[in-house]
Amino acid sequence: MNAQDYFVDLARYQRWANRVLTTAIDSLPPEALDRNEGLFFGSIHHTYDHLVQVQTVWAARLHGEACKADFKRIHEPDWGRLKAHAQASLESFEAWLGTQPAAWFDDETAFTSSDGTARRMANVAILTHMNGHWLHHRGQISAVLTRLGAAAPEMDYFYYRRDLAAT
Repeated sequence: MNAQDYFVDLARYQRWANRVLTTAIDSLPPEALDRNEGLFFGSIHHTYDHLVQVQTVWAARLHGEACKADFKRIHEPDWGRLKAHAQASLESFEAWLGTQPAAWFDDETAFTSSDGTARRMANVAILTHMNGHWLHHRGQISAVLTRLGAAAPEMDYFYYRRDLAAT
């Protein structure tokens, strides 16, 4: 599998895993989403909103666009719209990755970090970070879900591949 196929597949996995996670979240009473559960961003809703904002920032950077984010506030207060935006954003990113020439995956991107510092990073390192960031915070949310009595969502890559094979 070449780098492009690999990262397109991981983008598809992120969409799949987010559907699994949000299905589990939707089993909770609505007020549980906004309660402070001790996550880095407090609530499930704010943590998921943070994930979407970080996806937006990195996608913009990879497109060569400047993008600022304020992680201290929730940008999309409507849970349904936030879920839809997350899926659409990941679907769009997956499609965009699929159009990149093979050489792009060997290149790097210049960007300005959130503290205003000019930086450069290999594109594959950025993509790896983006995927790890989703995994990290989905894991935090999953732990809260089980603590609140919801079923533990099975979001491992193995389950995604198994689902692909079944279709």
